[in-house]
Amino acid sequence: METKEVTLKVKNFSKRKETEIYSDIFLAAGHRWRIMIYPNGKRRIPGFLAAYVQFVDWKTEPRGWNVPAIINLTLLDQLNGTSSVRKCSATNFHGKSYTSWGFHRFVSRADLRDPQKGFLLDDTLLIKAVVSTAVGTVVAPR
Repeated sequence: METKEVTLKVKNFSKRKETEIYSDIFLAAGHRWRIMIYPNGKRRIPGFLAAYVQFVDWKTEPRGWNVPAIINLTLLDQLNGTSSVRKCSATNFHGKSYTSWGFHRFVSRADLRDPQKGFLLDDTLLIKAVVSTAVGTVVAPR
């Protein structure tokens, strides 16, 4: 099992106009991954920050591919560490229909903007992803 931890730092968060923000691509178990966030929500669910981890190589994998992984996403409380939001799950990335994993309602925009929660310090957001998967786990059916 290989584990990779990456933090996406988004400066000037409240001024950003993108509908999607991506981290740099990182490697875990020989596969390429990235963090994706939707600052204003996704799929007609406004009022929430949506957060995901994406399996970047999905277009180049063989037919029937499958990559099992354990994913942790954490929105960091930068003030005192007591309000961090962490969500975790074991999942399988597979096919063209399941190439990312995460939450449409990761945290409400109201909580995100609450200064006492510490999610936006100096208008900077920090979201951490931890991806654990076995090396060479792409499996295609025979």
